Amino acid sequence: MKVFIFLILIIGPGWLMQAKAQKKKKTDSTNVTIRFNNSVNNHSPVDSVLVIFDRYNLTEAGAIKQVFYPVNNKVVIKGVPEGKFFINVICLGIYKDNFSEISYVYEKRKNKNTFSFRLQPGEVYTDTSVYIPKETIDPAKLSVLRHKVQR
Repeated sequence: MKVFIFLILIIGPGWLMQAKAQKKKKTDSTNVTIRFNNSVNNHSPVDSVLVIFDRYNLTEAGAIKQVFYPVNNKVVIKGVPEGKFFINVICLGIYKDNFSEISYVYEKRKNKNTFSFRLQPGEVYTDTSVYIPKETIDPAKLSVLRHKVQR
């Protein structure tokens, strides 16, 4: 019995320390979700977006600079470091919108690091929707044809 108690006293503290060390460590990065509200365009999918995260304190330019392909008009960016960022989102393809926001990114944020952007109505090119006004050029007013005497 004494041997058993002695072993518990010797091994016990080491075992408790190991159990505490195995607890989940706090990460220094988190996931960010960007949603695109495209309801004005009948929820049509966004082709691709360029996402740029710049540190607010100007220590790290382009912490994340990558092209993403949204699934269901949603992009999940993994491994974003915590801190305050300039967030720039540029839509590529049919929708030529761009968005910028200054925001904090940290693990225990109330809205779970979700940003939502509303897209503007897209216009499809047709021959009848384009009007190019007629322009008249007066050759006498062109700077190339004016002669100036220098003294």
